[in-house]
Amino acid sequence: MNLLVKNNIPHTIATSSERTNLEFFVKHFDLAQWFDTDTLVFDDGTVPGKPAPDLYLRAASRLSLKPEECVVIEDARSGIQAARNAGVGKVIGIGPKEKHPVLSEWGADQVVESLAELSLDDF
Repeated sequence: MNLLVKNNIPHTIATSSERTNLEFFVKHFDLAQWFDTDTLVFDDGTVPGKPAPDLYLRAASRLSLKPEECVVIEDARSGIQAARNAGVGKVIGIGPKEKHPVLSEWGADQVVESLAELSLDDF
């Protein structure tokens, strides 16, 4: 996250979790230091969940970006499908090495084990 913050790259969270779950993580992991909480997207009951594209479309809108200008980092099939359905420009799958082939099969353009593997060029 520090890479994104230091380089003024817009970023947010788009999760199928409800507000209370997201608030728990924001509080306990101090995510407000890394994210503008006004841009966070969660299941508020008004849009279908992943693999529907709506959460990612809403996230792009909150960042004032077109979906094709966005990069999504996902670990789940439904999330990768949602990003693809939204027309996201790049999907990065994240997970252990043994999961890399399946993340690629699901549609990830790039696969990593850790966010630490990503550089500014990946965004």
